[in-house]
Amino acid sequence: LARVLLHLGRLRAGPLEDIEGAVAAYRRALELEPELREAREALAGLLVHRPDEWDEAEARHVELLREDPTRAASIRALARIARERGRPDEAAGGLALLRSLGAASPVERRVAPERLPFALATKAVLDDPAWETLRLLVQEAGPALAEALGASRRPEGPAGEDPLRRFRDARLAATGELAAPALLPLPEDELRQVLRILARLSHEEETVHGEAQLVNAIGNALGRRLRRRLRRVLGEMPLAALESVDVMAWRRALRDLGAAVAVDRTDGDLRAALCAMLAEESAAEISGLPEEADLTPWVRECDAARRLLARALEAWRERGGHGRGGIEHG
Repeated sequence: LARVLLHLGRLRAGPLEDIEGAVAAYRRALELEPELREAREALAGLLVHRPDEWDEAEARHVELLREDPTRAASIRALARIARERGRPDEAAGGLALLRSLGAASPVERRVAPERLPFALATKAVLDDPAWETLRLLVQEAGPALAEALGASRRPEGPAGEDPLRRFRDARLAATGELAAPALLPLPEDELRQVLRILARLSHEEETVHGEAQLVNAIGNALGRRLRRRLRRVLGEMPLAALESVDVMAWRRALRDLGAAVAVDRTDGDLRAALCAMLAEESAAEISGLPEEADLTPWVRECDAARRLLARALEAWRERGGHGRGGIEHG
């Protein structure tokens, strides 16, 4: 019956030009089958044309973007509502997102900003309290960890004019600053061991498991004064919470945050960031694409690029005063 109502809604919205009847049919279909995506998309699209129901339209389009951040139709709908409601800056941000994706129409492209007119990382923190505490511990102990691991400072060359290289360099630098540059090249097992040793030493645990040479090197490098600072960073965070952190998920979140900071540092060049991420994952497929190519199919399949786009959507909505409808990027 839900499918029958879906087709009835399409008939009413199309040849019969009965928008009221179409909306009623889609609502009834969703009562019967709440996850019927075609009905959800169709209802959200129709509500954009009904000013009295713009709040619901926004909520429905935000929900669709949570599931698929590359859904250009929803970005376009939210930008249109923002414009009609007298929020030109928010509307311009939506057009900038469409342009970055390569999904803007010729008319939209002519008026869309080339770069994002809002920041992605106004608060450069990780959402999970244990993850953020671990990040702050690593950041505070960064120089000591570099000494313990025998890491040498990597010389920074000029970024050049290539936008993709500028983003990559900015992301590497930002990720190192958010935590500790010495940890960036470590393989998973060694990173996990270093973080566990640091957490236990910061908590002044008597038993510290790990390779003896590494435990001694980190312990000697920390020193008494630094350990006092680390205890202040810890606050009330229990050791068990730090030791239960999924290290690879933590590293991924750190890199995602570094990517967001890098977009801000490259003047909001989201297009270059997305292209750089796609090139790293599928260089053969995107090489030779036209400058204005639609990146949507590739971004949808690239986890890192999709998460960055979702963060950009969330920042856009928060800037527009609709934080309650933020688009998650976990």
